[in-house]
Amino acid sequence: DTEHPGAATLQPPVLIDPANDAVVSTPTPTFSWKAVPGATKYEIQIWAAPSGPPYVVDTVVTGTSYTISPGALASGTRYGWTVYAGNGSDWSTYATIPGSTYVPAFTVQAPAVVLTPPSLLQPTEGYEVWPILSSYQVTFRWSSVAGATSYSVWI
Repeated sequence: DTEHPGAATLQPPVLIDPANDAVVSTPTPTFSWKAVPGATKYEIQIWAAPSGPPYVVDTVVTGTSYTISPGALASGTRYGWTVYAGNGSDWSTYATIPGSTYVPAFTVQAPAVVLTPPSLLQPTEGYEVWPILSSYQVTFRWSSVAGATSYSVWI
C-alpha cells in the first residue's frame, strides 16, 4: 500500500476497462487506463466491494494496463478498482468514474471450469479382494487432472 500524502499535481488517470458495472467473463481480466503526462508509474488497487480494503491487488506498474493473476478474483463477486498516477515525487488523487466521485465497480462471472474425470490406474480392472483376507489393503491410484484441487473416492 503506497501512501499518497499532500496536494497532488498529477491528474488522476482516466480508467478505460473494465467499465463501471461491467460483468467480466474471465477470472483474469486486464485493467487499462489512459497515460497521464508526467507520470512514470501507476498504482492499481482492487478490493471486494463494497467493503474496501484489504486490497486483493495493490501494486505499482510502469505501463497503462495490468492483468490480474489467476485465483485473485472470485466468480460472483463485485469488486471496486482505482488507479493513482505517480512520478518520483508525487501521486495523483485516485481515479473515479468520469463526472463522479465514485470509483468504478465490476462483477466477475467467469464460466465454471469443467474438469475431465481421472483415469483409474490401480487397482486394474478385474482385480478381486477375497473376503477371507479382511485385513488386506487396497491401494487406489489415478491420473492427475489439471485444475483439480481435491479428489473424492467412491467405493
